[in-house]
Amino acid sequence: MRFEMQGEIVKAGDPVLIRHHNTCSYLAADNKRKVKNDFGTELEVYCCSHSTKNKSQNLEMEYKGRLTSDVPTKFHEEFNVFYIHTAPEKNFDRELEELQKFDVNDLIKDLAKKIFEVSENAVPALDQIFSAMDQ
Repeated sequence: MRFEMQGEIVKAGDPVLIRHHNTCSYLAADNKRKVKNDFGTELEVYCCSHSTKNKSQNLEMEYKGRLTSDVPTKFHEEFNVFYIHTAPEKNFDRELEELQKFDVNDLIKDLAKKIFEVSENAVPALDQIFSAMDQ
């Protein structure tokens, strides 16, 4: 299926394999390799073709003419499968410069509001949290 779909349009939510051009290895991401950056915790992407370990009988199929050597025959594991997702709402469409605008006072107001909604003792609890952070 990979060979036939090369160059075709990818729909959002469909599984896709992404191959690194220079190394001809497929990109992979593992839940154990996490990186923290400005956007939160993300998975590290690296080049490694995680394919099944079973024998694919390539030589026999090539000999019988059912297969050519340029078509991969082993299945890739879940580490190599990516899904292209779109934003869930229109308000997520912002320039990168806007995302970097950050005001600590707005964060404190939002935090106090959320804590107050959850608990009647929100203001004293918030005071204790920030007092502990200042020390």
